[in-house]
Amino acid sequence: MEYFKRELLRVFVAFMILGSPAVFAAAQAEEYRITIKDHLFVPAELEIPAGQKVKIVIENQDATAEEFESSDLRREKVVAGHGKIIVFVRALMV
Repeated sequence: MEYFKRELLRVFVAFMILGSPAVFAAAQAEEYRITIKDHLFVPAELEIPAGQKVKIVIENQDATAEEFESSDLRREKVVAGHGKIIVFVRALMV
């Protein structure tokens, strides 16, 4: 009986990890990168196809915190100095 409980727990944990929406979204999202250097975003604009989930990695190479803000994506986040954030965006329609 104890063996059965351990196996059931192991299956449950695997399901929670592998079946997690965040893990699923990360596996399907195409990745885009933005670098902040000298208080500028490089690239300054991203072109993302409609209907596609994306993962945007924003790396701040400056020593000071910077703000990532996009009204189109409905996102506003602070990136710490020498920090990195990840923003997931659901599929957008035109």
